[in-house]
Amino acid sequence: MTRHVMLLGLPAPIKRFLTEHRSPEILRFFSERKLHELVRLDPRSAWRRFQAMVEEARREAGIWKPNGQ
Repeated sequence: MTRHVMLLGLPAPIKRFLTEHRSPEILRFFSERKLHELVRLDPRSAWRRFQAMVEEARREAGIWKPNGQ
């Protein structure tokens, strides 16, 4: 339970992304364990790490586009 409550402390842009992007391939990637890693970082570092994780999720799902294309 404590871990779930801690996830509420994620920076707003991360929570917004996870709420707005309903792609199962992306959402499946973000386990509680992976998100918990972000809670321990300052908001700016958490956002940068999260963006890297999104790219990793897209590559794993086969929907990654190099150079933002």
